[in-house]
Amino acid sequence: KFFMTGIAAFNAHDLDGFMEQFADDVEMYTPTGWLRGRPSVRERFAQTFGQFPSVKMEIEDLRVREVARGTVVTDFKWRVYPMGRGPAFHGVGSGVYLRRAGRWVEVLEHETVVKVDEGLTPGKK
Repeated sequence: KFFMTGIAAFNAHDLDGFMEQFADDVEMYTPTGWLRGRPSVRERFAQTFGQFPSVKMEIEDLRVREVARGTVVTDFKWRVYPMGRGPAFHGVGSGVYLRRAGRWVEVLEHETVVKVDEGLTPGKK
């Protein structure tokens, strides 16, 4: 539920709501490189929402497992539609969430693009 709340905030372009899930010391590896700390993550997604005002993300095959008390790992497949629909970037990801000060926060995330639909590849129609 917590994970999908973040996705809903992303799809609503609610940057403040989206940022609620991240710890101050979050480290995120994205298809464009490492982001370290909340300010870097916030800047990256503010740029994304500005550049792609209709961007949407879909999550499928979400798996959540508690690996230790207060530590949860997520594994998921994702699709990002830069134009809100149509061609998409497809990928896989995983995240590590810790229970800190009575709430869950993401401390580490890794995402990899595994497929790019035709129409999103530079130089192709």
